[in-house]
Amino acid sequence: MRRLIKVAGVLVSVVIIASVAVIGIAARTDFGRERVRRFALQQLRGVSHGRLHVDRIDGNLLGRFTLVGVSIVDSSGAPFVKAQQLAARVSLTQLFGQRIHLSDIELIRPHITLNQDANGRWNYERIFPPDTTSRDTTSGLGDWVSLDDVAIREGNLTVVRPWTADGTRAERDSLTRVALSDSPGLRVERRGDGYIQRMTLERHRSSRADC
Repeated sequence: MRRLIKVAGVLVSVVIIASVAVIGIAARTDFGRERVRRFALQQLRGVSHGRLHVDRIDGNLLGRFTLVGVSIVDSSGAPFVKAQQLAARVSLTQLFGQRIHLSDIELIRPHITLNQDANGRWNYERIFPPDTTSRDTTSGLGDWVSLDDVAIREGNLTVVRPWTADGTRAERDSLTRVALSDSPGLRVERRGDGYIQRMTLERHRSSRADC
């Protein structure tokens, strides 16, 4: 969850940076918001190994604004995050102090898929790989971006990972047959020559997330 919040914060922060860059184009106009949307997506595509998309931006780019139709997929097109809206408020006081403080953040109806491959790597690690060249002496985006009051409105989380049964061959066959039977929210499926475990959690009410 912390990794997802960080990704959302980075996405919104790049929008803010782009907004400052085009402040003379009017942050409350459709033209200005579209310019910011295109610029932000272009910058983010340069630092990710997936594809990011935002349908449009509503509201005041230097106040309370909303990203509508947000989606992130990996390089093969498999989903990571799809959200109806991502809304946030930016503090102009902090912005003038060369910091980005985002508050009243709402992730509305997100569909999140965490997918682990056979090597143990998760899809978010493949899409947003850690910067192995940076050290503590180098400040990153997270050093001057802060998040406060994050809420998730409904949505669901699906976790997919490799699955194997333990024990003797007969025990493994028995466990596999049981696992392949339908189970609410948790099931095992065939994938190629092996199996995967898929767990889905649905939230129909709002919740607060740690940041």
